[in-house]
Amino acid sequence: MPASDTLARRLALLLVKLNHGERLAPAALAAELGVSAATLRRDLARRLSFLPLERERGAWRLDAAFAGRLTTRDIEHLAALAAVRAQLPGDDLARELFEARVQRSVLAGPAPAPDARPALARTLEDAIVAHRRIGFELRKDEGRLQAYAGVEPYRLLRHKGAWYLAARDAGQFKTFSLSRMQALRVTDSAFEPDPGTERALADDDTLWQARERVVLRISAEAAPHFRRRKLIASQKIEQALEDGALIVSMQAAHAGQVLPIVRYWMPHLRILSPAAWQSELEAGLARYLGAAPGGVAADAGGDAPDTD
Repeated sequence: MPASDTLARRLALLLVKLNHGERLAPAALAAELGVSAATLRRDLARRLSFLPLERERGAWRLDAAFAGRLTTRDIEHLAALAAVRAQLPGDDLARELFEARVQRSVLAGPAPAPDARPALARTLEDAIVAHRRIGFELRKDEGRLQAYAGVEPYRLLRHKGAWYLAARDAGQFKTFSLSRMQALRVTDSAFEPDPGTERALADDDTLWQARERVVLRISAEAAPHFRRRKLIASQKIEQALEDGALIVSMQAAHAGQVLPIVRYWMPHLRILSPAAWQSELEAGLARYLGAAPGGVAADAGGDAPDTD
């Protein structure tokens, strides 16, 4: 077996263990993998340096926030890339691939039984094959409907049983949840498929590069946590403010990747850009609390909030 294949296999085994949340002690693993403890330390410290690893008492483990997020295919890709680039300076490519993997929101999954597919799927597939533009309404988190027209459909995607449409809207790559779609209509207007979008959809390694830049403000109270370790896979600290707060940027395919993070850290995180996502968050919270979008609280002892 070529040396590069042996290295890739060993790195893949390490990635599997890390993805399972195991603590890796090179001295204990040396006999199992048939290499020296020094080689394993080099694997973890250099060849897998693109991972958010934590080291404690001579053992390495993957940051718990990222454990379990890699599929078998992800591990194969990352191990092969790390083996090929082992002798090359820098690890930006591997790091970008890892961040794209853990931040992706939808994946093309194995085909389910026909009766498990959404009712809209067949109509969308026909529009995709015929290269016909579509229009529809999308239900947002706060319950309002947003109308879309002239959308160019490219592919149906599946993630954890949920279905999404990969499409171009006004020249921008977007994903839309089929469960939130209604009033779908296929128009007679044909479009010429964009070669770049088709290449991205055919290549999982680049599919999730077409994402939105999101800017967050982290309060001074929460800032130490974000300084100490990377709590968001693609986070980048852009600015430290005088009051101790941080301005942090990240990449996301859609608001659904960001809003749960902000909700978890409330009230310490705020979305500065895109501003519409912060508005969507506030409107959703107002709806949940039974308040009007303007922030007027429901009267004490009043009627129960409306539910959908």
